[in-house]
Amino acid sequence: MASSKKAPGAKSKHAVTATEPSAASAGEAAALRHGAEAAGAKSVKPGFAYSPEQDLAFALGWPHMRHLVEGGADDDASLVEAARAIAAPTRTAKIAPRLARLLAFGIYPDGKGGVLLEHEGKKVAPAGPMSEDEARRIVSARMKKKNLQVTENDLVLLLEALVGPEPLTDAIVATLEGFGDDELRKRNDAGRFYAYYVGFGLLRVRAKVAEKQRARLEAVFARGAKEGPTDLPSRSLIQMLDVALHGAAGATRSGDRVGDAIDPYDLLHVTDDPALVRTNVEKQPVDESFTMDARLVFLGGDEVIDVYAKRWSKIKDADEQREIVRTFGEIRSPRVVKLMSALAATSKAKKQAAAWLAAHEKKA
Repeated sequence: MASSKKAPGAKSKHAVTATEPSAASAGEAAALRHGAEAAGAKSVKPGFAYSPEQDLAFALGWPHMRHLVEGGADDDASLVEAARAIAAPTRTAKIAPRLARLLAFGIYPDGKGGVLLEHEGKKVAPAGPMSEDEARRIVSARMKKKNLQVTENDLVLLLEALVGPEPLTDAIVATLEGFGDDELRKRNDAGRFYAYYVGFGLLRVRAKVAEKQRARLEAVFARGAKEGPTDLPSRSLIQMLDVALHGAAGATRSGDRVGDAIDPYDLLHVTDDPALVRTNVEKQPVDESFTMDARLVFLGGDEVIDVYAKRWSKIKDADEQREIVRTFGEIRSPRVVKLMSALAATSKAKKQAAAWLAAHEKKA
């Protein structure tokens, strides 16, 4: 899974359309901006990955972040190409602001086989850098509009890449504080993605900032859950805040279900109960909803790799199999060697898996 669940309550999807390297060293990830000062840095597991930089990235929620690289173009053709590869983990710095504006407007067909780039005589995604104020306006507008764009999760991660986790998290917190108690409990399919993001944001901001933002968020949660934290309204902001803020308890109470398991997407903030993560990965249905996520190995332990090694073949899409190589390939474990050996033998990512083995087999 590549942080691209399309609708809360629907089956999780990979939706990976690119295989660029996106380890901590590939381009700039604003999510990692605060380094050892980030609140989540206390959870680093030395040696989990192949470098201290990637160890930190996993502690801060990798691979659920976007990286920006210099270069590229910002013309219309490049914008349309970027929109078609919406979940790509790496973007050029030039196209990223235009793409964020396009996602905020919405991706609509132009009737000519392309994407609508003008509306009422104006460009919907003009070129130019994105300021923190513009990002805040986008967050406020999207959270209040409530109608879900299938690209909502990609937009929030792209905004983080453009302005950093502290301005983005603060914008989300401020918008949540502006909702009345009843609004917090109403269905809000778009806003949920922003409420969910704060679970990552609180890892990536500086520790002293995280403490203040968490207190503000808990005050919002107390208002919305004034009748108690159980049976929170489905697809509401308050339900998603429970998942983002409260680890195992929040996921158990408010996480969506896939069969008898908590949806893997709603396990990504469970930093306090490895056994719960492992149990629910094991219970995940082995059908078209099946997903693999490297972050769940960080949260649940190497045993999660054993489960995935038995089931990866249920994932048929070539891009999704290459995504397994890209993300699991950052984990330093003999279990990953076994997984890559299987992928090199029979998957649609044979070339990538074989290259990984040649470079890493003796280092794991």
